[in-house]
Amino acid sequence: MHTPPRGGPVAPPGRWTVRPRPDLLAHALAELARPGVVGIAVTGEAGSGKTTLATQVGAAEGARCAVLLVRGTSLAARHPYGALSPYLDGLPADVGDSPPDPLTVTRALQLRLRGLGGATAPLVVVDNVDQVDEHSAGVLGALAGSGALRLLVVADDVTTGPDAVVDLWRDGLLGAVVVHPWNAEEMDAAIRDRLGGPVPAGVRRHLQESSDGNPMLLRHLLELGVHSGGLVRSHGSWTIDPFRWSAPEAGGLLDAPLARWTAAQRQLLELVALTDHVPLTAVDRLLPPDQLEALQRAGVVVVEAGRAGGLPGPPTARLASPALARAIGQQVPWARRRAVLQTAMELGVGGGDPSAAQELGLAALTLDTGAVLDPALAVRAAGTALLQHDAPLALRLAGAVPGGDHEVAATMLRSQASRMLGLIDDAVSALEELRARRWATMSAGERVYWAIERADTARYAPTSVRETALEVLDSLRTGAPVTDADPEAMLDVAWASLAFSGGRYAELVERLRPVHDAGTSSGVERWAVSGSLLAAGLAALGQQQEARTVAAEVAEVWHRGQLPPDLSMVVLSGLNVALVTCGEWSRVRDQLALPGPHRDARNGNPDDLGLGLVHVLCGDGHRARPLLRAALAGFALRDPHRLEGLARAALAWAEAQAGDAAAARSELSRYAPTMWLDYDGPVTPQLSLSGARLALGDDVQDDVVERGRVLLERGHLGNAAVVLSQAARHGSAAAVALLRGMPMDSPGPWMRAARDHAEGVATGDADLLVRTAQRLLAAGDLGFAVDAATAALDVPDVAREAERGAAKVLQLARRQLAGPAGDTGAVAGPLTRREREVAERAARRLSNAEIAADLHLSVRTVESYLQSAFGKLGINSRTELTAALAESAG
Repeated sequence: MHTPPRGGPVAPPGRWTVRPRPDLLAHALAELARPGVVGIAVTGEAGSGKTTLATQVGAAEGARCAVLLVRGTSLAARHPYGALSPYLDGLPADVGDSPPDPLTVTRALQLRLRGLGGATAPLVVVDNVDQVDEHSAGVLGALAGSGALRLLVVADDVTTGPDAVVDLWRDGLLGAVVVHPWNAEEMDAAIRDRLGGPVPAGVRRHLQESSDGNPMLLRHLLELGVHSGGLVRSHGSWTIDPFRWSAPEAGGLLDAPLARWTAAQRQLLELVALTDHVPLTAVDRLLPPDQLEALQRAGVVVVEAGRAGGLPGPPTARLASPALARAIGQQVPWARRRAVLQTAMELGVGGGDPSAAQELGLAALTLDTGAVLDPALAVRAAGTALLQHDAPLALRLAGAVPGGDHEVAATMLRSQASRMLGLIDDAVSALEELRARRWATMSAGERVYWAIERADTARYAPTSVRETALEVLDSLRTGAPVTDADPEAMLDVAWASLAFSGGRYAELVERLRPVHDAGTSSGVERWAVSGSLLAAGLAALGQQQEARTVAAEVAEVWHRGQLPPDLSMVVLSGLNVALVTCGEWSRVRDQLALPGPHRDARNGNPDDLGLGLVHVLCGDGHRARPLLRAALAGFALRDPHRLEGLARAALAWAEAQAGDAAAARSELSRYAPTMWLDYDGPVTPQLSLSGARLALGDDVQDDVVERGRVLLERGHLGNAAVVLSQAARHGSAAAVALLRGMPMDSPGPWMRAARDHAEGVATGDADLLVRTAQRLLAAGDLGFAVDAATAALDVPDVAREAERGAAKVLQLARRQLAGPAGDTGAVAGPLTRREREVAERAARRLSNAEIAADLHLSVRTVESYLQSAFGKLGINSRTELTAALAESAG
């Protein structure tokens, strides 16, 4: 049984509501009223909402005419006039056992319709028309043809219905209305209606991609998610628990879409589902034209004038939606896949110039059947699978390549797929085995690609491993890169990325400055990636004015959208690291809000992760939590040493800021314990981890100060400032002293604020602290603003004007930091004796462990009392306790 998470009871989801589609309804009504037609046929994919539309048309027409519903069922279909039987009570009693005469039935139905009244011809809505018996359909078709009634028939495929309806369709007497899948706005609205409350973008995106706009599939996904615990409502917002989530098989939900077709049609559907676009010349050899036409009219198959992706070429056939392709593919038994592959070979599918997606489908099908896979095809297909973020399939395909000419490329792909799956050791083993066997015979280009991939596996490894990888990269450098296509340029970028992750900022800046100064003539891609890393390196070293200038120049090129998606994301990440280190919060938010090619589904939505990080670094745990949860839910990669580890540390900090100590502890327990043990690498994960522990009251101030001291000794002044400011804001005199003595030639806003805060605390300059708090508030750094204002109020005999300024900052910042009502579950009211005892000791900078020993309590009990006190006092951090306790006592 699923246990509701902390934060209050889980509200039950709302009912599934029928969403109006005004444009589609207007189109259906206009088609029904079009001269020359006797009715309309509503078609579309199973579960798309055809019956819903028919009901809405009936309701709209009911104001001026009679509306009668005829529903086909498998039981009624066995009997003559079974579908019409509920409306034939006017038949003579002596008709006997034989079917009544059609004229008699027609008169009886006409009498029934006339009795219903209405200003215009009645509308008969026929649902499940393929299960209406031929006798009932004959009467309805005759009356529609005479103008005595109008028809609205609902079917996945009209041509599978009774002959009388099919004849009307073929004669053009039935108008066509196709119910298309829901768009993103319609799906968002339905998800919010069903779940209620805020639903983060990452959760909505996951549901949209899983259902492909099919309302029935979306409904089943939502119901299953709630009942299984995969969809969890916590603190007023929905998130996904990937360990509980289990999506249903699409095939079952789409009502066995193969069952109603002929054997030849099923053969084609299986072939197209498993091999992507199939040339029309091959389709014609497999299927008669009328049967292909039936699949097209049913909206199951689409014929396009070209290859996959709109590329020029002969016409091809594809399935109408990815959901249908998955449904059909899942229903093809393993035993029959060999026959599908044999059919594809006989028809020449994949011959000539196949698309990448078609090659991938054929390669996967070959693997499924156990047949021998051509090594060159396996390598190309594995690369396509990686581009589609299907790491398990890429690993299978690359693993099927034997030793030989394609072994090097296959090993690189195996390493990349293993990294995507978080199997770093497997990736390293594959590369090292290849090096031991083939290094002497590998070409210069193959050695370069090997070194680049080996560097990627070492990016977040311990220092010694990174240094070895950098030595290999340096040993392969033969000269200055010239173009983006030159392997040397790739080698240069790989070295820069690895050097940055290892904290070799001075050497990085020395090498990249000339590249940036030379401009884009040596290659836009190399210049942009190098420039973003240069900006990040400069910011880490404290040369933040130059970092901001370089970042602005690179951002101007990035905005043009000329970079490929993978490099675009790398550039954006480098820029944001630089700007975060400088404290440029608004610029980071603006860049994340822009549309662009930088989104990468392999690791969730970078907008969610980036914005979540910005919010938590600014002290706003309430806004950060849903974004970081959504980012984690969307991670396809299990990489605790990379982005997943960063997101978990940040989420732990956000939970602590929002007052949920238990949730914060839970995230910390899942965070890789060996992460960031050295002093190298990007500062954000270090900040997140130490920020969470400081907010929870752990005794880690000395560790944070020591980290800042080492960063100072290495000349990493920008990183040292943000690390030491954490300890200083939690009362560390040693951190204050180090910040005051730190050289600052060109600081950014955060670096300057850290120094001014330390100076104000050390000298008791309340005016300086208030000015610092006001600047931080204007910049959006609410958490630091609160701490600076609180420090101003802690100054003995603070002047009245400074006191008023600090109080105003606190009021404005707390208003923006406040979470939803009841978010922490705390009850307003005076502090209990134990809450005040714990809060008073925490205000004196005692750690939770020290408070527990002093009061003979457990650490968890101390945390519980402290978070309850936070809720009652309306604050978010320990630094605010002194002023809040004084205010509550007064």
